[in-house]
Amino acid sequence: MSISSKTHTLSAFVDSKAASNTSYQTFSLIELLSADNGTDIEFPAYSVLNDYYNDLKKLCVTVTFNEKEYFRFRFKPKILADYLYGNGELSFLILILNDMVSPKDFDLKTVKLISRQNLIDALTLIRSAETSFITDYNKFANA
Repeated sequence: MSISSKTHTLSAFVDSKAASNTSYQTFSLIELLSADNGTDIEFPAYSVLNDYYNDLKKLCVTVTFNEKEYFRFRFKPKILADYLYGNGELSFLILILNDMVSPKDFDLKTVKLISRQNLIDALTLIRSAETSFITDYNKFANA
């Protein structure tokens, strides 16, 4: 995976659009919370992607929005993720890479992003390394 410190425009950064069905849930350890009415509520308690934060940051390039792009994606990382990666569910990664937790914070003219191919490669490696752990945790921790 190549890393570039060069600043890019968004249009130069985007190439072919490959869809992905990856979501935050895919990489999450799930906890169950029992409600008073006897139903269980599932929620992601921790994402193993946090363990790879430094590795993912190293894959980032700086992308500068023009004025039209800035207003199009301001407070809308989900729309940006759909535009870049073909999957709005990857917006959590855009927030993480830019040290944010809420779309309300996403008010940037310059952002850190991972190219589509580097992201696919990284998530594939992480998923293959962590799937067994995530599956076992989610199966046994909530049994």
